[in-house]
Amino acid sequence: MKKDAMTFEPSAVRHGWVHEYWEQGWEGDFWRIFQDARFCDSRLAGWRPEGIARLADGQRLTILADDDAVLWTGRLLARKIGRFQRLPTQPWQPAWHPLDVSAETWAHWFSAHPPLRASLQE
Repeated sequence: MKKDAMTFEPSAVRHGWVHEYWEQGWEGDFWRIFQDARFCDSRLAGWRPEGIARLADGQRLTILADDDAVLWTGRLLARKIGRFQRLPTQPWQPAWHPLDVSAETWAHWFSAHPPLRASLQE
């Protein structure tokens, strides 16, 4: 099918899990990531690097509880935080969280064990 300027083709929705990612030898903080289910053995094991997506500005993320209840859904948007809103943050950084979710709740979702199911759209 030929693409034209009037046709909108949304990017595919990927399914997997959200978690914190860190590697030995890194100096500094961890990343908040999405692990694509196609690139791992299970929810708990065999997560391959090619399936890791660092959360980024503009992506649409949905986080699900084990009973399929939607914990949060929305577009990830970079913003400024801190005193006088001067410190820029990106969704992959530990200090970032959506304005409608507390920092503690957001951190809990990404540190959950086993990891929470999620979907991600670029």
